[in-house]
Amino acid sequence: MDHNSKFIEYVTSVAEKHNVKLIVNNETSIPYPNSHMMCSGYFIDYNSPELGIAIGGDKEDWLPILVHEFSHMQQYLENTECWKNNFIDGIETIDIIDKWISGDDSITNIEDLISRSYAIEADCEKRSIENIKTFKLEIDIPMYYQKANSYILFYAAMLENRKWYNKYKKPYMIKEVWSVMPNDRIIEDWKTEYQLYKNVFNTYCF
Repeated sequence: MDHNSKFIEYVTSVAEKHNVKLIVNNETSIPYPNSHMMCSGYFIDYNSPELGIAIGGDKEDWLPILVHEFSHMQQYLENTECWKNNFIDGIETIDIIDKWISGDDSITNIEDLISRSYAIEADCEKRSIENIKTFKLEIDIPMYYQKANSYILFYAAMLENRKWYNKYKKPYMIKEVWSVMPNDRIIEDWKTEYQLYKNVFNTYCF
């Protein structure tokens, strides 16, 4: 059994051990629960934790997403500070952000919400890099950094445009976007560094 298959088995066993529902979708995108967004994968905890992954494309595309969502599951199982800070009155920040995207103007703390979401995603990506190394996965780490940065930095583009990308314009699937990102670190200062890439996002993701 190769390293990739061992990792998939490990994810399945951890999910079973902790009663996490595993949803596998044979399309290239999967609906994010309770929202209008499509995504490549997710991990949620609405009193009943669930990990979803779309495997309709090539393994080189969906395996990194699985690593990412498994890293979110680790945050949940460890009850990390960034995981706890990602909930406001029991509601995950991304769900509140989705209401704002859908036109709810009563949400006025959007920058704080995006900062909380960005923090949990940046931590998740750092964990993902460690998981790739630990499980010796066949994932190009410099490229993973680039695609991860294009995904999490999109939160800044979302703040500016009040839109999420559609399933045909995922930043980490558009070479013109992800290939210009740093390939050796996860971007921390999203407010400042977004200014370096905003034209790329606006050109290719909207």
